[in-house]
Amino acid sequence: MALQRPTLAPLKKQSISNIFIGIDFGTSYTKVSYSYAPTDNPQIHTLKWNNDFFKPTVLFIKDGSLFFDKPDGESKEVKYFKYSMLEESLRNNRPYGTKNNFEEMCCVYFLAQLIKPEFRV
Repeated sequence: MALQRPTLAPLKKQSISNIFIGIDFGTSYTKVSYSYAPTDNPQIHTLKWNNDFFKPTVLFIKDGSLFFDKPDGESKEVKYFKYSMLEESLRNNRPYGTKNNFEEMCCVYFLAQLIKPEFRV
């Protein structure tokens, strides 16, 4: 079953100067909410994937490429990359910063793919 991409609440492009995005980037599941501004009556909208507010925090590897959605055919799941990145930082007792490791790159890719298609205005 193909993953349905979320759709945004309607907006008037001329009246929107900002979109505020809140991401609950969880180890197992992720949730994205947003609000347009300025508005007289701000409302918080939450993205849904296949009628669920939570998107599994998982990526897939197939033929050496990384995928946000499960590709057709056989692929390998990449899970818990957020937790792995944090644990490595704690184990090595170093301040947070760009380490360019696989787990960090998975986090960046996941977050970019999470909002990129949805917030084109």
